[in-house]
Amino acid sequence: MEPARRAEEVTARLHRERGGKLYREGRFEEAAARYTQALEHTPGEPALLANRSVAVLKAGRPHDALTDAQVSHCSQLSPFR
Repeated sequence: MEPARRAEEVTARLHRERGGKLYREGRFEEAAARYTQALEHTPGEPALLANRSVAVLKAGRPHDALTDAQVSHCSQLSPFR
């Protein structure tokens, strides 16, 4: 794996882990923001989309949650992934 790609994945993982901590603390909007930051480094990652979906649902934004859930589900089914 090339160093730039590895750095992107490490940065995404750090944001994802911070998002998980914020989620467990009940800070759902902040968690969603961290998952968004992680997605900037690994666009379309199904697990991140699913995590953000749950966080925004808990934050009271069901429409946004549904959108992420649908994109996450479709990307998992894609033969091009």
